[in-house]
Amino acid sequence: MASWALQAARGPVPDDVLHAAARATLDSVACAAGAVGEKSARAVREVSAALGGNNEASLLFTGERSSMANAVLYNATLVRALDCNDIFFTTSPRGHPSDNLAVALAAAERQHSTGHQYLTALAVGYELDWRLQEYLRSGVAGSASWDYVSMGGLVGAAMSALLLGLRPAEFAHALAIGGAQTYTVGQVRAGEISMLKASAGAIVSRTAVLAPLLAQAGMTGPGELLEGEDGVVRALGLDPTPELRDLLLRPVEHWHIRDVTIKPYPAIGTSQAVIAATLKLVDEYHPKPADVARLEVHLPDVPIVCRHIADRARNRPATRESADHSIPFLVAVSLQDGDVGPGQFAGERWLEPDTVALMDRVTQIADRTLVPDGRHGYPATVILETRGGARYTSEVPAAPGSPACPLSDDDLTAKLRRLGGAWLPVVRADEMAAELLAIEDAADVAVAAATVLPAKPTKQLCPHTRRARLDA
Repeated sequence: MASWALQAARGPVPDDVLHAAARATLDSVACAAGAVGEKSARAVREVSAALGGNNEASLLFTGERSSMANAVLYNATLVRALDCNDIFFTTSPRGHPSDNLAVALAAAERQHSTGHQYLTALAVGYELDWRLQEYLRSGVAGSASWDYVSMGGLVGAAMSALLLGLRPAEFAHALAIGGAQTYTVGQVRAGEISMLKASAGAIVSRTAVLAPLLAQAGMTGPGELLEGEDGVVRALGLDPTPELRDLLLRPVEHWHIRDVTIKPYPAIGTSQAVIAATLKLVDEYHPKPADVARLEVHLPDVPIVCRHIADRARNRPATRESADHSIPFLVAVSLQDGDVGPGQFAGERWLEPDTVALMDRVTQIADRTLVPDGRHGYPATVILETRGGARYTSEVPAAPGSPACPLSDDDLTAKLRRLGGAWLPVVRADEMAAELLAIEDAADVAVAAATVLPAKPTKQLCPHTRRARLDA
């Protein structure tokens, strides 16, 4: 695997792949901007400050620096906190590859890597993440028991080892160390979801970024971590066959970072088409929430959807983290506000009587006529019936932001404006977006980070939501 990663990084890596990595960076920074002030981020920042450390890498949007490991812990939490970062789809969700992006950013800053080196390492990380999720985790009968962040130990170790310039033998030990320590149970994303949802990947990434440092210092790891009798492959219920090895380590012909879905809405990946379909109804028919008698939400009849429908905590959420996984809540606020953004989660909206009453009128249906279309995400149909007997239907066949209907560079800039709109001036957001999209040209990622990321948030402004504007 070390040889494969080094060979992939030697490339040549196509220009569009490097641009996709720059887009992923902009998207992740946009997600982080929206999460400034979130409870999970505040908790991690407090711990990072207490731990202290060398000034190796930036804590996003704070003007502070800390050790590479602490920067990874904080920045990765920011990226994940809103549940708006990118996602891989095939026939089911394959996790959020940008959970690992903070590793590459912090390692590149510590090493004063060029923009090209940073983007190359990030592209290799996305490729390895896709392969591990597709060929290892998805092959497990009870794969939901192992959270997708479990693969981040190998991914984070690979990206940071590339940027730290490890020799092949050290690189292999780094992978073995990182990959041996980071397996996480799926309960972090089940039932009444806690704030750990935001930091589960960050904790894995912090461990992963220590692996190349330990390997450089002479630490060794289990060489048969994957295929050993008590190794990862067998622990996941699979057999370490030559065919599996070939799938994981074949040369890169198609870079899967091209296939990532960039979310427009801060909500679970399976909800993106649902939200888009509901907002279409709002834009076309302007229904009044009080006039809505019933809402039917049709999603593909697949195991993950059936699990979510049966999860009571998602139907009546009690936490911010459960709310962004709740189809009834997301449909309700879409109808009430004509928007789903950070503002819709302010003030514990999921507990407001009017919102709860509307949520109770939402019925979720696992529909066999709807089929996930590989990398294009989950289609959805939303049917709204009014008390007066009118019936409106909205269909969205592919998730917005997926390869079937991708977001443009301008859309990503708008996402940064929107998510950071509570405190980030528009002019600053536009400058930041331009810098990040051109990061390949940076001679030193550390300098780019210092100039792109503002040191202190400005005075808080109203959230960019229809409800806030109407109230004002």
